[in-house]
Order: sequence, then C-alpha cells, then structure tokens
Amino acid sequence: MTETERPLHGFSHIIEVSEVGAEGVSGLIEAGEADLKAIAARCGVPALDQLSGAFRVTPVIGGADLRLDLRAVAQRFCVVSLEPMTEKINEAIDIRFRRDVVEDDEIDDVDEIIEPLDGDAIDLGELLVQYVALALDPYPRKAGAEAALDLYRDATSASPFAALKGLADRDP
Repeated sequence: MTETERPLHGFSHIIEVSEVGAEGVSGLIEAGEADLKAIAARCGVPALDQLSGAFRVTPVIGGADLRLDLRAVAQRFCVVSLEPMTEKINEAIDIRFRRDVVEDDEIDDVDEIIEPLDGDAIDLGELLVQYVALALDPYPRKAGAEAALDLYRDATSASPFAALKGLADRDP
C-alpha cells in the first residue's frame, strides 16, 4: 500500500490473509511522527512518543491467528498531582480471526479473543490503535504523587465537617 493509498481513518497496515503462506508472516509496524500525533489526539492523551507492534499472522482453516506484541510510550498527566508523567505499555495480544463467527451475547471464554474476519483483510495498524486506547490507564498516577489538597489542608480542619462536630454535643 503506497502513502497515497492510505485510508482516511488513520494509521493502517493491511494484511491480506489469502496472501499469507502456510508458514505465516511476521513483522514489525511502527507509527511515524505524524501518526503518533494523530493517534494521541484520538486517544485523548497529550502525546505518544512510541507505538509499535511486532506481529505474527498464521493462517488456519476458516481464518487466521494473530499474535501482537504492543509497545507504547504515552505522555500523561497524573490524576493526583497533575504533574506530567510517562506511561509505558507492553502487552501481548492473541486474537483469532474467523469467518464463521456468530456474535453472541454470551461470553464463553474471556481469555480468548475471537473476532469476525469480514473479507480477507486485517488492519494491524487499526488494531494497535484500538488496543493502545484500551491499555491506557484511565487514572494515571505518578509514583509517590501527593494530592495537592494534602499540601494545602490545615491539619486541624482535616474535614469540611470538623467545624460542625461541636454542634451535635450542645444542649438545645
């Protein structure tokens, strides 16, 4: 796929399952600088310094098996101190793509990811983006971070209700 043929939806790396030999195919995809900026905006993070995925696609009857080793480095803000911090993501993801998948509300095995294979293409770039979005900590906390409230709170009035404490003991 040439640069001018890239899909409009963003970072993409298409694997055609029918073109993968019986031994499978392995490789590494990495997001470039422009892709990192777009993906960071899509994921709602200040910046992504790195996004890559080592992959192995193995054809099987009725589809393909994918092993994706996701590596990412994201710049975030600590939810406690609001200080900038770095979040590193290293995840191994195994996905089974099948042509005959019937989506059911019942989840039989949560450890196994089975996706429908619609057509013949698997977009590894889009999968990387989706899985990095899922892997990001929803409440990133910097190691040793102290809440700003603790820095400014007076020890004698640790609670906003401390001033009311004496009122309950008074006689009417």
